[in-house]
Amino acid sequence: MVFLLLAGLWRFIAWIAKRLQTDPLDAEVEQKLSEPEAVEVCPHCLTQQPPTAWFCKHCGKAVGPYNNLMPYLNVFSEGEV
Repeated sequence: MVFLLLAGLWRFIAWIAKRLQTDPLDAEVEQKLSEPEAVEVCPHCLTQQPPTAWFCKHCGKAVGPYNNLMPYLNVFSEGEV
């Protein structure tokens, strides 16, 4: 019984490790994201955002590359989770 439990746990860990190694974005998507004409969008409503935006003008959610590092904006980011 213990052997079956350990074998099942081993298979589960191997399955998780395999899922963590897969990259959901292929090379074509990575290339398109790095192009200069790529536009940032709100992850909630998909509205285009200027690069200096901290909040989405359409839905009001926290956006931007540093909103989790700034203490004031972090409150809004955690509230959305």
